[in-house]
Amino acid sequence: MAAKAKAAGGKEPEEEADVAEATEGAAAAPLVKPKLPLKLMAMIAAGVVLVAGLGVFVATNWLLVKGGRPVGPHLALLSQFFLGYRVTFAGSLIGFAWAFGCGFASLAGQALWRMAVRRFYSMRRG
Repeated sequence: MAAKAKAAGGKEPEEEADVAEATEGAAAAPLVKPKLPLKLMAMIAAGVVLVAGLGVFVATNWLLVKGGRPVGPHLALLSQFFLGYRVTFAGSLIGFAWAFGCGFASLAGQALWRMAVRRFYSMRRG
């Protein structure tokens, strides 16, 4: 019977007992994982917000160089969210600033959320 279970991808009873013992210790592991160094998190955040800003900047200017009529009707819909944005060179600078700001705000919110969760779990454990 054990050979059939082993051939079918199952585990022998001894292996199942070992797995059960190993998972019991996992429940006592801390819920909070080690933090990344602040310098590394700042570098990652800077990279993310720069990519977001440069994405809007490059996309706008790419459409301007490409030309055509009308120029970037889909990209122009960003003006619904980014006040002052238009598919122009000046608009690409405004779009860069808005995307940079939105990326910064979302990462700052995420960092605050992580701090609140860490504090909650540290208070809960006592």
